[in-house]
Parts: sequence; structure tokens; C-alpha cells
Amino acid sequence: MDNLQFQNNDINELISKLDIKQPRKIFYTDDNLGSKISAGGIIFFRYDIKTDKVKLLLQFVNRYDKYSKKSKNQFEDIGGRTEQEDDCIQTTIIRELVEETNGLISKDKALSLLENDYGKIYCHHGMYMMYVVQADSDIIRISTKDYGDKEFHTDKNRSFSWVDAEHLNIGGKAFNQRIWFIRKEIMDYINMKINQIKISRKNKSG
Repeated sequence: MDNLQFQNNDINELISKLDIKQPRKIFYTDDNLGSKISAGGIIFFRYDIKTDKVKLLLQFVNRYDKYSKKSKNQFEDIGGRTEQEDDCIQTTIIRELVEETNGLISKDKALSLLENDYGKIYCHHGMYMMYVVQADSDIIRISTKDYGDKEFHTDKNRSFSWVDAEHLNIGGKAFNQRIWFIRKEIMDYINMKINQIKISRKNKSG
């Protein structure tokens, strides 16, 4: 048993030194082995009832595009690939959220937000599960400057900003492909939540 443990440690150390990528863990969209999921992310949105405007919390990064073979700046959600130790896609998304916000949004905070209603949208491009979550006052109060201009976990340069959601309808901003492919579904969910907010306020005032 000790020899086997020793061998496993040696293999893991060798993988680390050679930077060998282990295969992604695969999840599915339902218990009956639906569509495969190998990555996931989250988009926070905020709604200002006074201006009737929606903004999305997104990262601005420089990525190499394998199709155009060029680097380009683009807005993207907070997220990434599954890892072998993840037990579900929610674990993946929360881990990526904590890492990419440099811990400003904690695991406990993420779990508390996901206890409420949120959107789950599957993007076939990249086998990606997107969560769309209404930001609470704690998330809104965090200055985008506080996230810094670099992710500590990967040493990746990036910045955060609240982007007008109307750009998903009219263009004018460079979004990554997965957001662009499911932009209608993202806005459909957000508009549904906004209508619920308006109805609730109307009932309270009436």
C-alpha cells in the first residue's frame, strides 16, 4: 500500500513538472445523461428601476482566438473548465468565481446567492453551463477596481466592469462566443426577473 502511494505521488509530481493537462471531468445537464458539461461560469446582473437599465458584471480580457488566429480583447463571464476534484458543475463555477475575483466573492457568499432563484443556460459551444444571477447589495457594493487588474491564481491580466446589457441586443461590444451564442436566452431570463420585480413593486404600492 505504501509503495502504491509512493508511486502515485511520483506520477502526480511528474505530471505537475511536465505541465501535462489531465482530462476534464464531465458532467451532464440531467440525471439521464443529457448534454455533456465540461466548463461553466456565472454572470451577475443588476437592475436599476429608476433608469430601467440592466448591467452585467463581466471580465475584460485579451484572448487568443483559435479561429482567427489573433489575440483580441473581449468581455466574458466569470468561469472556466471543470477539474477532476469537482463533484458537480456548481462546484466548478463557485471555485472559478472565488479564484477569478481574488476571493472578494467568497465560497460562502456564492452558496448563499445560489440558494435563491437563478437562471441555468446551456451553451453547446464549449459544452458550457452558464448561471445568470441577480447581484445583491453586497456584490453591487464591491468596486470593480477592488478586483484588481490581475487574477492571482493564474497571473492572468484582466479587469472587471459593469456593462450595459443592451449591448447584447444592439452589439457595440466584443463578447466572447459563448455569451454571444446564448445572448437571447440570457436576456430572456433577465427580462423575466425584471417583470417579477415590477409586479412585486406594483402589488406592494397598490
